[in-house]
Amino acid sequence: TGSDGDPADGRVRTLSEVLPDPAAGPAERTELAEARAQVRAAVDRLPDGLRQVVILAYFQNLKYQEIADALHIPLGTVKSRLHAALHKLGDDWEGGAGERGA
Repeated sequence: TGSDGDPADGRVRTLSEVLPDPAAGPAERTELAEARAQVRAAVDRLPDGLRQVVILAYFQNLKYQEIADALHIPLGTVKSRLHAALHKLGDDWEGGAGERGA
């Protein structure tokens, strides 16, 4: 894997690869649906430039270079925006843990 935990081929893990397996019972599927909704809400709160790279990487499963090409920005900018977005998402997630019952 790369230095930031992404596969060596430049592909980031999809949202379904990050979240738990939904093959369990109804309670687990409900928790998974709630977690996905919370993740999407957190992504929607990101500034536009950060939100774009997260959506393209994690929801559209594009490689970093493909994101750079699609947005007409340098590859390094994709990486820095994704890093900043994931940092903000982590802060948002930790800040809302009490609201989720964690």
